[in-house]
Amino acid sequence: MKTFNLLLGLVLGLVIGLLTSLSALLFGALWFVTDDKKKPLNRTRTYETRDARATAFNHEYDSRLEAEEMLDMMEEIIKSQGRVTVEDLKVGTGYPPTFADRQMGWKSLKEAKVERPLYGAKYRIFFPKPETW
Repeated sequence: MKTFNLLLGLVLGLVIGLLTSLSALLFGALWFVTDDKKKPLNRTRTYETRDARATAFNHEYDSRLEAEEMLDMMEEIIKSQGRVTVEDLKVGTGYPPTFADRQMGWKSLKEAKVERPLYGAKYRIFFPKPETW
């Protein structure tokens, strides 16, 4: 009886092992057959322009008043200097500017708007695309 149980366990183990291997092979073969329309790898690189990087700058303000004050300050700079740079924006919000920030900015902020995104509790200023000079 002991040897019978031992042989039965051995045979069942072999059968289960063979069925597992066979199902893995069949699943792999089915995946290979159905996935014949593989997409080619996109090997081209995309580079962000300086304009896209500057537009991506979003500082969050705790209140609408703070954001509107920053926008008013930037409009005052436009009145006095004729333009405002991304550097002015970053300095006003406490971020370190880069050299490229001096070469981009706005001559008018009529299209800029203060909004509160649906997913967040803080306000942001959404600027138009900056000009390069």
